[in-house]
Amino acid sequence: MDTNQTNGVPVAVEYRDGQGWINSRELHKALESGQQYADWIKNRLEKYDFIEGEDYISVQKNMKREIGATRSTDYLITIDAAKELAMLENNDAGRRIRRYFIGIEKASRELAAKFRELGGLDRVLADAALARILLLFANRRSLDMRQVYHIIDLALSKSSLTGEYIMAKDVARAVREPGRVDEMSESFIERIVPEIRRIVAETGRVPSIAREKNGDYKALLASTEARHE
Repeated sequence: MDTNQTNGVPVAVEYRDGQGWINSRELHKALESGQQYADWIKNRLEKYDFIEGEDYISVQKNMKREIGATRSTDYLITIDAAKELAMLENNDAGRRIRRYFIGIEKASRELAAKFRELGGLDRVLADAALARILLLFANRRSLDMRQVYHIIDLALSKSSLTGEYIMAKDVARAVREPGRVDEMSESFIERIVPEIRRIVAETGRVPSIAREKNGDYKALLASTEARHE
C-alpha cells in the first residue's frame, strides 16, 4: 500500500491485481464533508449509479470498542470514482484532491511508458535478478564475465535425466580452468551456486544466459518465469 499526503490527510492507494483503490472513509475525511461517512457514501454510491465490482468493492472490518467489537463496511473505490466524488463535493478540498488524483494517473502513465521503454516489467525484474546475482561476485579482484555467465547458466540448468538441478560440485568442476591466475576455487563456486538459485526462487525470474558460437557467454536480458525444482 502506498500512503500519500493530501493537505496533511493520508489518502491510501491500495493496489490489488494492478488496480489502484482508494479508501472512501479516508477520502470522506479529506473532502471535509459535513455528513456522516455512512450516510455520505451510501447516498453517493446509490445516487450516481456507481457499480459494485467495477467502481467500488465493499470490505468488512472489525471495529474495536470499549466493550466488545462490531463489524462495519468500508468501500474501496477506483481512482476514477474518487475523482468524481471529489468533483461532486464542489468545495476547495474536492478540487484540490481531484487534481491530486489526476497527478497520480499522470505519474502512473509515465511509469508505464518507462517500463515499456525498458522492455516491460519482466525485463526490469530479470535485470534486477541478474544484478543481485552479479553482486555475489563483487569481492573478486578480477572477473572473467564469460566464466561468470557460464556459472550462472549451469547453476540454473537441470539434468535431462533427473529433472533436478545439476549438483553444485559438478558445476564447479565444469567451469573451472586450472592454471588461470584469477581462477575461482571449487569451494567458492559451490557456495555461489545455491545463492544463485535462491535469488531466482525469490524473484521468480531467470536471467537468460546464451552461449555464442565462439564459446563466449552473454546475458540476454529477457526474462522467463523461474524454473522450479
